[in-house]
Amino acid sequence: MAGQIISRGDRTWLIRIFIGRDPKTGKRTYHNQTVHGTKKEAQQVLNSLLRDHDMGSLVAPQRRTLNEYLDEWFKATMNTKVRPQTYDHYIDTVDRYVRSALGPRKLATIKPLDLLKLYSEIQEQGLTPRTIVTPTPFSRPH
Repeated sequence: MAGQIISRGDRTWLIRIFIGRDPKTGKRTYHNQTVHGTKKEAQQVLNSLLRDHDMGSLVAPQRRTLNEYLDEWFKATMNTKVRPQTYDHYIDTVDRYVRSALGPRKLATIKPLDLLKLYSEIQEQGLTPRTIVTPTPFSRPH
């Protein structure tokens, strides 16, 4: 896989990587990123993005909110992997603590620091560690 470095002016570069096709429209989808600096710096960013893409960790920016993602994630995964009571408990916990704090925000704007702050706030409320580490889309499978 190759990417492009396109000059956008003095010391400004557009990095462009093909990431696939839109399943609904069939149109090509690209990850674009602007780099301010030398062409060598732009090449380093391109190399890093290509490596992330190859490793499967490059996530295309999305316009959907965390709430929309959580709805889809719960339907696709949790409902089939846990008992109904457990599923309801997870929904209730996420609704109570995560959706109210971060739910309306766009996925692309949520950073790891936001999650750490949320975790800290939940701890300050005196919740048990079991409640705090309830599996979410952000936790890794074992």
